[in-house]
Amino acid sequence: MNFLIVVTAVLMVRQGEWIHHMQRDDWFNQWLKRIIQIAGKKPWLPLVLAVGVPVLVLVLLLYFLGDYWWITFVINAAVLLYSIGRGNWHDECDSWVNFFAERDLLLLKQKIAEPAENPANVTDNRVENIWLEARQNVLYDQLDGFYTVVFWFFFVGAPAALFYRLLHLCEQCNIKIEASGKANSEVVSEVSLLLWMMEWFPVRVMAMLFCLVGNFTTGFWVLKQIVLDGVLASTVVLAQCADAALFLDGSVDDDDILGDESEEIKSRTAKMIERMESRALEQRTLGIMRRNSVELQALLQRSEWAFLVLMALIAII
Repeated sequence: MNFLIVVTAVLMVRQGEWIHHMQRDDWFNQWLKRIIQIAGKKPWLPLVLAVGVPVLVLVLLLYFLGDYWWITFVINAAVLLYSIGRGNWHDECDSWVNFFAERDLLLLKQKIAEPAENPANVTDNRVENIWLEARQNVLYDQLDGFYTVVFWFFFVGAPAALFYRLLHLCEQCNIKIEASGKANSEVVSEVSLLLWMMEWFPVRVMAMLFCLVGNFTTGFWVLKQIVLDGVLASTVVLAQCADAALFLDGSVDDDDILGDESEEIKSRTAKMIERMESRALEQRTLGIMRRNSVELQALLQRSEWAFLVLMALIAII
């Protein structure tokens, strides 16, 4: 039944523009504030109560209504839709690709300088670093919005998916509080650690899917080096495996972009063409990023279908 719920949820997210109506977090924010007021200065109590109580209520609800499969189906589907990442991860990826489709370098830099026009949330406006930072954001959006939630829902159930989403909401709230100087740094770090632990296995599954639908040789070689790593962040693992599956080196090499230009010509006319050369390099770098973004989008789409097929095979077995 879990696989049927997953397919239903994916189709509803793809077709429905109303998903944001089901993903309102006001109730949790109010609940968390009330728990913090009651718990006082005890660091762990707000986290345990804020996340544990809703998950426990869901567990009891599913237990006592277990004989009514149609009711539990609706509850599980609603919880999965709520737990899936905020917004539509497909639209976010499309917006990110369109962002890099801008061929005018000056207009692109203007977009980078305007946060509202920047779907990738890039903070470094140097052209050569846009791809490196943006691809991590997009990959993590896919992990947070789809893979981790669906993985835990499929293998453990709706309570695990809800637990992951509420942890994310706690982290966001604690980060905001920490920015004002009132958060407990221990709680913030422990929430991040719990999220990393829940993402550890789904990240490896997502990376393995990259290998299967991309360049298997290079992707699997990189995955073998980091599959058991207990330190690397989720974004780093995904970025390295995605780059390898796309047969990218993860960086923009000036020498590769410029080619075999004569050193004599460059030295003789260095002062005259310095700015022109810099602009040409940026334009070529932009072209590389544009191509990479399209290839990464295709890789994510193929890996999503491969993930659904994998779950279907497991469900049949």
